[in-house]
Amino acid sequence: MPHTYERYLAVADAIGAQLCRDALWVGQRCNWLGASMEVVGGTWQPVQRTFGPDFYNGTSGIALFLGRLYRLMNERIYRMTALGAIRQAISRLDDISPMAQGSFYLGLTGVAYTCTMLASLLDEASLLDQGLSLLDQLPDVDATTQGQDVLSGCAGSIPVLLHLGREHNRQDMIELAIHYGQHLLDTARRWTFGLSWNTLQLSEQPELSQRDLLGFSHGAAGVAWSLLELYQETKQDQFRQGAEQGFQYERHWFSPQQRNWPDFRGFQGLGHTIQEPGFMIAWCHGAPGIGLSRLRAYELLRDETYRQEAEIAIHTTAAALEQSLLGSASSFCLCHGLAGNADLLLYGAHILNNSHYLALAEQVGQYGAERYDATQTPWPCGILDAGETPGLFLGLAGIGYFYLRLHDRVNVPPITILLPGEVRRP
Repeated sequence: MPHTYERYLAVADAIGAQLCRDALWVGQRCNWLGASMEVVGGTWQPVQRTFGPDFYNGTSGIALFLGRLYRLMNERIYRMTALGAIRQAISRLDDISPMAQGSFYLGLTGVAYTCTMLASLLDEASLLDQGLSLLDQLPDVDATTQGQDVLSGCAGSIPVLLHLGREHNRQDMIELAIHYGQHLLDTARRWTFGLSWNTLQLSEQPELSQRDLLGFSHGAAGVAWSLLELYQETKQDQFRQGAEQGFQYERHWFSPQQRNWPDFRGFQGLGHTIQEPGFMIAWCHGAPGIGLSRLRAYELLRDETYRQEAEIAIHTTAAALEQSLLGSASSFCLCHGLAGNADLLLYGAHILNNSHYLALAEQVGQYGAERYDATQTPWPCGILDAGETPGLFLGLAGIGYFYLRLHDRVNVPPITILLPGEVRRP
């Protein structure tokens, strides 16, 4: 199959067309039916359902992908469906968990961010006012009731608040980001080998508590990254120190044998029964997400320690990707699939000026185009054995976004890590 950047856009176009075809419309709003994990009878099981407003797997995330696709393709159906999806998200804000209101990926901030982005992508000025109005609700949310991590807590909102506050001359947004950062410092658990965060909200009793998580979405890497962005904005040393101690906590647990960082979910650190932790290779847990945080730390601080850790994470991720290209992928999604892992290589190619990383990311793109797009085989999404699902981090919209990144990574910024100067780039 010919290898061109236009081929990547064609794959994204096909995914976008499928999403538009499958949209369920009521008036001027639309939603989708797809696979999700839900608690049924006390256990997690895949179910078919429509989706909430969130950025991670809901209609606002799908809207962003379709908005970026419209910007590149100028196809009217993409604009219409993106608008329908964001209207649906705005209409269902009451579905957001009270404990995730301040979150980017699961909360109000993600919907607001999408509104501001679509205002530019779709030339729909009213969405900017709606997005900023949603952000005005955040100061009413008690930070102590919110999670701490990147995925479901206030750490993920800090970079967005900083960047949008700067762009729109909204000092109140920057102050709110600082408030969230202070909350993260106040709730950190302090060890002789760094700082960590009890993002699972378990009991403080040692015999009941797990080791605090590592990684980007729920662990120390993501929280430390958000504190580092605060330092970059404010130059307050407390945020840099908090970030570096968070990275130090992860460094303590690094496994030289695995060349990876352990996944402590379900690991009983103390007590009668001790299970060995596993090692994931994904954006959410393990080397790929941790690599994103270290690349950003190296970019901002120019500390060779972070470069070395980033390269270890990239090499571990690259080895897993190369192995996957020899067989069938269990998932192609952003959260814990090939697309999310390859996005680390795209970012690494940019920060470290390494063409090999870019070439491997493109191999992943070619693999998906040949194995799934060209044969019209369903894409393996993030809900195991449950078929295709539409969302951004678990499904088709995120796979399509990855192909937009391959097509034009200069003008399509990453969403696995939100970077200054790129949050509002149309």
